[in-house]
Amino acid sequence: MKDYSKMTDEELEDEALDLAGEAWEIVKRGYGKNLPKTFDEMVESMREYLRDKQKEALKSLATS
Repeated sequence: MKDYSKMTDEELEDEALDLAGEAWEIVKRGYGKNLPKTFDEMVESMREYLRDKQKEALKSLATS
């Protein structure tokens, strides 16, 4: 598992693009429900997901 707490903004952006690309393949195959309609929406969704993961990781470090 990746340590999101130590990722730079650039690393998070690269990860978001990688995840969006993988997720977009799932969308193109018709799997899932309530999925983004465009690749740009998918990228933005992954950015938000990773920012949330990073916040969770940082909060976890602060409380341990």
